[in-house]
This record gives sequence, structure tokens and C-alpha cells, in this order.
Amino acid sequence: MANDQLDKAIENAQVYLRYERENPMAWLVLAQAQYRSGVNQQAVLKTLNQAIELNQDNAEIYWYHGLIMLDLEEYQEGVNDLVEAVKLEPESFDYNLDLGRALFWAERYTDAYKQLGAAGSLAAQDEQKAKVSYWRARTLEAGS
Repeated sequence: MANDQLDKAIENAQVYLRYERENPMAWLVLAQAQYRSGVNQQAVLKTLNQAIELNQDNAEIYWYHGLIMLDLEEYQEGVNDLVEAVKLEPESFDYNLDLGRALFWAERYTDAYKQLGAAGSLAAQDEQKAKVSYWRARTLEAGS
């Protein structure tokens, strides 16, 4: 996957999972490769659901699940997943930013603005600060 050989990564993960079906990280790797390769999102969700069933304490699994929910315009479901990711890893800039975006798309503008503020406090790079500013501006504009 690191070499952008997504088809090979999917194949290798599937072979591994034939023998190690109880490994949530293998399911996550499979889901990541599927997501990046453009596989049907319902298939990716099925893979992520398997990972969640095996491990409810992995923020990255919930994060990917939430991103797909946003792609599918299931905004409240995305919010729910991203809340779980933030609970598990509250210091993650990406998880906090994406929760703010999910709240925005769910038209919960006050909550989104507050959450984006939390993401802003975690922003260390100019690019991160720019993303926060962009989404906060969109939230203010939409909420007025």
C-alpha cells in the first residue's frame, strides 16, 4: 500500500485474512486499500464493520468509517463515528477537523464552530491552520 500498489495490497490482505480473521488491524489495512483504490463504499463499510466488531478501541477505524459516511451523505452517522474517533484520540488534529466538517454537513453550525475551534488549538502547521480557518468561515457563513 505504501508503494501505491493498491490491488496487490488488497490481494495480500485478503489472503492474510483467510487465516487470521480475528485481526482488526488486517481488516483496517484492507479497508484503507479498498478506500484508496475506489472500491465500492459499501464493501469498504463491510470491511470496517468487521474491524469495529473485533476492536472498538481503534480511533482510526471509526475515522475511516466516518469519512465514508460523509461521502455517502449520511452526515449524522458520520458525526457519530467521528465522535468515537475523537473520544479515543482527542489530540488528533485530523479527527477533530473532520468531526467539525461532519457537524457542518449535518447543519449543526454552533457545534461545528466549537469543534473547529478545538481542531484549531491542535493545528501546528500553516496548512492545518488554513483548513480550520476555511471551515470556520464556511460555518459562520452558513449559520448566519
